[in-house]
Amino acid sequence: MTDGKAYVKLAYTNSMIGDISQALDGETYIVLEVSTDEDGYNYVLVELESVNDIENIQLVVNTPVGTMTHIIRVAIDTDTLKMYVADGDYTADISILKSDSDETSSAGSYFTTTDVPITVTDGKAYVKLAYTNSMIGDISQALDGENYTVLEVSTDDDGYSYVLVELDGIDDIENIQLVVNTPVGTMTHIIRLAVDTDTLAAVTYSFGSAQVELETGEYDIDVSLKKASNISNDSMAASCIENAVLTVNSDGSAKLSVNLQAVTVGTISGRASEWKIYQGGSASGETIDAEITGTDEDGNVTQITFDIPDNSANGVYVNIYVYRSNKLGSKCLYRYRLQLLNH
Repeated sequence: MTDGKAYVKLAYTNSMIGDISQALDGETYIVLEVSTDEDGYNYVLVELESVNDIENIQLVVNTPVGTMTHIIRVAIDTDTLKMYVADGDYTADISILKSDSDETSSAGSYFTTTDVPITVTDGKAYVKLAYTNSMIGDISQALDGENYTVLEVSTDDDGYSYVLVELDGIDDIENIQLVVNTPVGTMTHIIRLAVDTDTLAAVTYSFGSAQVELETGEYDIDVSLKKASNISNDSMAASCIENAVLTVNSDGSAKLSVNLQAVTVGTISGRASEWKIYQGGSASGETIDAEITGTDEDGNVTQITFDIPDNSANGVYVNIYVYRSNKLGSKCLYRYRLQLLNH
């Protein structure tokens, strides 16, 4: 869906199919561009004004007895429509429903139902179903569609017990078997869990003084190497930086992977090595060695990776050695205290 319009992937493998056309202006048929997907299917994208629209398509079929032209109509069976959500971390409100209707179950009061953490992986949604009521016993789900399996209970940082309920999609509704240990005996309920997709929001984390909001994932970013004594000026070793990738994790922590190349100063080249990352906001105090995550055939470091010490800072102070060959061919050693800035 884009701006209310639906784009339907109309795929085919029959070699007799020729041009597929659509009257995008409502009158004149225009041949649609054919692409090929990873499974070898040819396809065109048919544009619908909405998921409820029915669109005429002109189809050319090259048969053994000649070319035939057909007008067909494409319609979406909206009862089977599934909501696509990219892999990542989200929050949403959830509903705990009765087993036989869309009415709210009284068991819903046992659980946290607002701003519930949800992780989407390969199209499946994993909902954190949290509770503090001590009467709740086993919570089970029929993961195979038939036999109920007791879900593993964990405890979060706030002291809530929780299980992860697996949904086939973010708009799936899943049956849950709940055991409640009451003063008068054990009771078993079947409830249904549904995500309120209208409240679905991606989890973001703030970075830098500008408080840039980033979701979990990888980001290509620009970085530069500055003098620690004056971060307005580039370091003489600044040319060692090629590019960098920032990885934001689901717990809000982040790693920076920096791709390195030779340091060039005039006609002299060298290599930056032994990267140490200061853990405070200055070029002093505790350091942690950056992980070497790439080398070339000569053993030169081509990539380092390290944890970002402070997401609110605009950069990190680093300590590096730069090795270069002097005119006599010996090794000279230079030590820099620098700030690596992200932009």
